Amino acid sequence: MQMAMRQASTTASEAVSAVGHAAPGWYQTAIAAQTQSRYLNVSGARIHYRVWQDASAPGAADAKRGLVFVHGSAAHSHWWDHIAPCFGEDHSLAALDLSGMGESDSRQHYDIETYAAELAAILLDSGFCAAGRPKPIIVAHSFGAFVAAHAAHRHSDRFGGLIIVDSHLAVPEGLRRDVHFPFIVSPRHYASAEEALARFRLIPPQPSPNPYIVQRIAQHSLKQTEAGWTWKFDGSQFAEGNVGTDIFYSTEALLREIRISAAIIHGSESVLVNAAIARHTAACFGSAVPVIEIPGGHHHLMIDQPVALIAAIRALLAAGFAAERPINE
Repeated sequence: MQMAMRQASTTASEAVSAVGHAAPGWYQTAIAAQTQSRYLNVSGARIHYRVWQDASAPGAADAKRGLVFVHGSAAHSHWWDHIAPCFGEDHSLAALDLSGMGESDSRQHYDIETYAAELAAILLDSGFCAAGRPKPIIVAHSFGAFVAAHAAHRHSDRFGGLIIVDSHLAVPEGLRRDVHFPFIVSPRHYASAEEALARFRLIPPQPSPNPYIVQRIAQHSLKQTEAGWTWKFDGSQFAEGNVGTDIFYSTEALLREIRISAAIIHGSESVLVNAAIARHTAACFGSAVPVIEIPGGHHHLMIDQPVALIAAIRALLAAGFAAERPINE
């Protein structure tokens, strides 16, 4: 989650001036990977998603399993630019912009079922659900995991598995007071891109030891309008009458009915998901759900612990995740 607000955390401008934080080679290779933008209409809104170009021999890519990345609230598909390409050798890759975020259209009204329909539509439009291909695996962060869970509940036939990245899908009532629920408000406008970048913040706040990642995400989060520079998200998504915070408390029963394989990754220092919440969420799915805790990781694991996150996803895939019998059966 991200937005501009008055909180103490590392800004993009501070990150750019930081010394000794040159981007490593693996990161530079990943962000250099080429993508292609695609659009489709879902319930009256044009939804944008990107697919990574495949260097495989002609026809070989069509046999690969899809890996689809879903961002959190007030974010966009570019949060995955340095993560997704690391799986391109064995998977076809895609990432979407949910409505009201990134390059997708805004709506007059937002609800979790429409978000779920957007993801389900992209799974079909991408060709990842074509006959003869293994069903795609979805990697979803934070609010994106709520979207993915609702989509999996409605369209389990399109899902091979769900990897949940630091998302408080099911919080025991006794622990809710200990969880920081981010508050998203409408983004303001700035006179220049430089001024806006200087106000970029992570929500919830956390350490950002990799400023080159923060800088790139911040740059892709901006758009220019007649009123100036602002962020690429509609602040009304969580306003009264839209998605609302009730979804944070109403997902548990839905998880118990999902019939796909699932796994949970969370940061040991996350303010949204602690070990107890991760175990409780896993128990909602069933005993077959692996839980991976990344030591020292915060909520935005793709920013502060990208290598560990990549390694955790690779470990799940290498162990045959989503190749076994689904949970809750």
